[in-house]
Amino acid sequence: MWCAIALAIAENRDKDSNLFIEDAGHGIPLKNEKKRAAYLDRLYRNIAESVIRCGDDQNARYKAIFVGCKAEWIPKGYVGCALVCAPYVVLAKKAVPPGKKPDVLLDLTVSEWEKALGLPFLNEESDRP
Repeated sequence: MWCAIALAIAENRDKDSNLFIEDAGHGIPLKNEKKRAAYLDRLYRNIAESVIRCGDDQNARYKAIFVGCKAEWIPKGYVGCALVCAPYVVLAKKAVPPGKKPDVLLDLTVSEWEKALGLPFLNEESDRP
């Protein structure tokens, strides 16, 4: 089994988004080193080509593209799972209280965070139509 990921960092982040591509599959020839190397090389190239094509389609340019892959042999009689995940969450620019560093968010409750930013408190009654 294998899983792979590509992270492409937009050249102009005011106009374009970063790109994440994930893929997973099975059938990689792990026992033959030469075939395995050729398979993984083709996989890396296909993923990089996908990033470039997505960028072309969206008129986006990327200043850096990172591609990674992990492959494992699953013995007969066992079940395997290939899973890829990436940090899709981006912190809003004004989410950190003024004068603080982002790590302060780790220790704040939602209510404390709302108060630190001067946000109105939302309760069950106030957010209903």
